[in-house]
Amino acid sequence: MYFPNGIDIYYENVGGKMLQAVLSNMRLNGRILVCRMISQYNLEQEEGVRNLFLLVTKRLRMQGFIVGDYYHMYPNMWRWLYL
Repeated sequence: MYFPNGIDIYYENVGGKMLQAVLSNMRLNGRILVCRMISQYNLEQEEGVRNLFLLVTKRLRMQGFIVGDYYHMYPNMWRWLYL
């Protein structure tokens, strides 16, 4: 097993089957940050994730974000990164 204690934090950028596999391996009270779902971009029919109930049983938090929402912070980011 690759995640003997489960995944605590996961950055979701792929979606589809990858997200489905990750949900099965999440740790109790884990967090998932969702930015993209690139596996879905060119599909004629989007794939569904079949184990979303794990969000409930594992008490997971899953939240989406859009990078553009944070462009106003970009100038200060460089100061923070290069302290």
